[in-house]
Amino acid sequence: MVICGPAEEERRIGRLLTTLSPLWKVLRTASLPELAAILARCAVFAGHDSGVTHLVAVGIRALALFGSTDPRMWGPRSERACVIQPAPPGPLGLNSLPAEAVIWTLRAMLDATSDSVPS
Repeated sequence: MVICGPAEEERRIGRLLTTLSPLWKVLRTASLPELAAILARCAVFAGHDSGVTHLVAVGIRALALFGSTDPRMWGPRSERACVIQPAPPGPLGLNSLPAEAVIWTLRAMLDATSDSVPS
C-alpha cells in the first residue's frame, strides 16, 4: 500500500502512482485513527521523515528513510524502528539513498532479523 497525502501530491508523486502495478493500493485520505488501524495490520512500514512514519507507536516494524534532516533529533523513538540515511561525503538527499540498502533492510526486517540491522 502507498500512503499519499497532500504533501506528496505537491511533490509530484502522482506521476509515480500512475506507474504502480494494479496490485498496489493507494490510500489518499484517512483520519489518524483510520491510518493507525491500517498500519497496525502491516508487517513492516517504510517511509520518509514524516508524521506517518512516527505512527510506528502502533507497534509495527518501521523503516524510516532520512535525507538531510537529523534522525538523532527527528527519528522515530521505537525499538521496532530502523533509520537509514545516505552516508557522507555524498549529498544527504533521499535520491542518494541506494535502493539496495532500502531493499536489504526491509528484507531483514521482514525476516525478523532487524536486530542485526544498525539503527
